Amino acid sequence: FFAQDRWRFFLTGALSDTPTYYWGQGFAAGDKDSHKQAYTAQVLDLQPMLYRRLVNNIYLGVGWTLDIQHAAQIDETDPPKIQSTAQGCSSLSNGGSVEISWDDRDFIPNPRKGQYATLRYTHFAPDVGSDTRFDEYQLHYSRYHALNDKDVLAWETDGAFTQGDVPWNMLPLLGSNHRMRGYYEGRYRDKNAISGQLEYRHKLSWRHGVVGWVGAGTMGSSLHHLDDGRWLPSAGVGYRFEFKPRVNVRLDYGVGKASSGFYFQVGEAF
Repeated sequence: FFAQDRWRFFLTGALSDTPTYYWGQGFAAGDKDSHKQAYTAQVLDLQPMLYRRLVNNIYLGVGWTLDIQHAAQIDETDPPKIQSTAQGCSSLSNGGSVEISWDDRDFIPNPRKGQYATLRYTHFAPDVGSDTRFDEYQLHYSRYHALNDKDVLAWETDGAFTQGDVPWNMLPLLGSNHRMRGYYEGRYRDKNAISGQLEYRHKLSWRHGVVGWVGAGTMGSSLHHLDDGRWLPSAGVGYRFEFKPRVNVRLDYGVGKASSGFYFQVGEAF
């Protein structure tokens, strides 16, 4: 944050070498746990974004997304899900982003009041080194209500929509450490996904706290197929330890449909 918050610069990224699984695209693929393929995801992901405040609470951002992924150590005894995709084992996606957002949260890492709304568009093209041409639209809205000194009610809705020749590793997901907790990340993926969650946060004595949440999400190969009526539920509880003022370490346990998971991270889920 620079110049009395007139400028903001965020850099998110990942460099990982992680054993994981690929189920395929769509609900039908994700439901067949015995048909997944084991591999090691070697990933480099960088997303720098620079924002300029236009008027109070409204920001315009420009940035870039670079995602390089290679599927290594593929289990050849599993169904050849990755090899049968158009991109195969390696994919490079590179594109520019523009974003407009509203942000009046009182403290970004752990808000007690305010709201955050954003619309981001990213265009990936071979002209800038991407393997394929496709578009991604991301929509997000979250709101925070302080009920009293110890209780906060927070909720969010989130959507990711793609069109074009989308690589298998860039398909929107249902399931992560931020939303739809309780599902293995990457199990459910498709060209379009939306989700929402409601979380109650309560501060206990000293630096301790607890949370509980419920949520749901759906996905589809097109916007029309989002109306097919298939929704996945999510619910869970978590423990918070405030290691410095208003910054928590969190341990969450999420439960989904025939699925569950633990999450340990610094900062709130949203």
